[in-house]
Amino acid sequence: MTQSLKSKLIWVFAMSLMIYVGGETAFGAWLITFLMRIKKFAYKHSSYMATSFWLGLTTGRMTLGFVTSKYFKNELLANMVYVAWSAAGFLIFWLLAFLSTDYILFAVVFLTGLGVGPIFPTTIVTALKILPAKYHTAGVGFICAFGGSGGAIIPFLVGLIADTSSFGLHSILIVNK
Repeated sequence: MTQSLKSKLIWVFAMSLMIYVGGETAFGAWLITFLMRIKKFAYKHSSYMATSFWLGLTTGRMTLGFVTSKYFKNELLANMVYVAWSAAGFLIFWLLAFLSTDYILFAVVFLTGLGVGPIFPTTIVTALKILPAKYHTAGVGFICAFGGSGGAIIPFLVGLIADTSSFGLHSILIVNK
């Protein structure tokens, strides 16, 4: 384990997955808060929207692996496309959040989740192809564990920023009054 932790590649993969898992979890969790506080959606409606994100993520994770192996030269290239797709989805959601109807947002949230879905598994496959075999067990175990910590750290930081800074939900609430 100590040998694998000396590898810079393991830390790059671990940090990438920490940011990914944190972003995925933060968006899925804070989506309900955003929709209720800013868009004034009912809790039930907001939770349906969050469910569409997680359904898209699950669908993407189950199906886009086949697309990756068939249409991409390698998993790293596929991951770059999926990250760009996800970032575009988040940006489109942000741009349309105040302009569009909730039906369009449902589709955007689902499609964003679809792009987010395969990032974790394709990152692990890429790590297995790039890392030396001696790092596979301990290294990938650490990458997954460290990556999973993002699911706790990033949503907490997002909440802290949203609750205490002028960049958070308070600024959006002031703009909408």
